Amino acid sequence: MEFKCANKECIPWSYRCDSYHDCGCEDQGCDEIDCGGLNLSSDTKVAIGVGVGIFVFILTFVGLGLLDICMKMRADRKYQETIEKQKRLQKQRKAMAMAKLLVTQSSTDGSRMSANTSGLLRVSSTNTMNASLLSIIINVVPDCPMEFKCANKECIPWSYRCDSYHDCGCEDQGCDEIDCGGLNLSSDTKVAIGVGVGIFVFILTFVGLGLLDICMKMRADRKYQETIEKQKRLQKQRKAMAMAKLLVTQSSTDGSRMSANTSGLLRVSSTNTMNASLVSVKN
Repeated sequence: MEFKCANKECIPWSYRCDSYHDCGCEDQGCDEIDCGGLNLSSDTKVAIGVGVGIFVFILTFVGLGLLDICMKMRADRKYQETIEKQKRLQKQRKAMAMAKLLVTQSSTDGSRMSANTSGLLRVSSTNTMNASLLSIIINVVPDCPMEFKCANKECIPWSYRCDSYHDCGCEDQGCDEIDCGGLNLSSDTKVAIGVGVGIFVFILTFVGLGLLDICMKMRADRKYQETIEKQKRLQKQRKAMAMAKLLVTQSSTDGSRMSANTSGLLRVSSTNTMNASLVSVKN
């Protein structure tokens, strides 16, 4: 005991002519075709009957004041009008729309009257109601609030900027390790720079004079006193351990200078930037 739609779907008979396309179609053979009575339409492609709740349309809410009526008078000058009504009250599910309503009345003496009325039809389970459309508010969340926005649209804390670790996951312009200046580390393999364990401070003395190929002049008193020109600032490194090449330059009190390229395992602190110098080497 169900209604068979044109698309072979089956729906309950109670869904027939309820102003909602339960069959999912609007062609001949669908549930809202040949229903008569109230016809809802929309200029936009939306399902009719959008709303909340289950509503029943009662014809009496229209009122005779909306009708332009012409009828004949009975001989006994008494009027007795009855409104031709649908045997089945048309159920509206989720409905609020502009509608045109054809109202027909007949009297006992055979006179008929009809009128077309149009307006905003709003129905409820009990009576008419006022309704308005709520404003649509769209909250736009800014990209990366209080964070650094990577070129690939990822967001990272500002503290990860220029920490020698590719937190953005990229190495192009707009990534977190670009335009940082300071100490630049490189690797022959595609690994993340800055991998290490613990907190380490780079002190130049670990190199040792034994690694240097030094040529210098002797002072007249046969005593040596060399100081190494220091790098003014070591860049803060987070989780850093890499092979680094360092140019070391020394000068003596008699004006002699010595330099060497050294390489070794560089492990630096994750705490902050720091000033460092090589302690004096006395021989």
